[in-house]
Amino acid sequence: MTITISLAGLASQDYPETRALAYLDVDYNGTTYVWQMFIPSSVTDLTQYLLDSTSMVQSQIDTKEAEWAALEPKTREILNPMTGEHIIVPIQKDEIVKPDIPDYFALRRTAYPAIGDQLDAFWKGVDSDAYAQMLAKIQAVKTQYPKPI
Repeated sequence: MTITISLAGLASQDYPETRALAYLDVDYNGTTYVWQMFIPSSVTDLTQYLLDSTSMVQSQIDTKEAEWAALEPKTREILNPMTGEHIIVPIQKDEIVKPDIPDYFALRRTAYPAIGDQLDAFWKGVDSDAYAQMLAKIQAVKTQYPKPI
């Protein structure tokens, strides 16, 4: 199996995102995938970072390809807005075999309670109701947006 990753573009993100979004062209066993991944702003050697990320990108593509292969039927029912009737349309492979952007990290960050509220609950003490409630809120966000395996 051969995989080559080329950087097609890089875009900085709005606050509070601390990572840049890299647009990648991935040649994997003769198939070209348009892929994306976040790159921490602390990265100084982009070429090495992409090289180090090769197995992660390959694993992501393999997982998405397996999802596509297991999908049966490869169709879905939609409502035709003009006629009001339900019609069956094919699901395109690139709807399944694509990167998960935004990722759990970005989704969690926007859903967590404000840092000031977190610090306030912590300051009140680990035995306080405010602290327990804050932990429950944070855990709910982690449950809603789990880390990928």
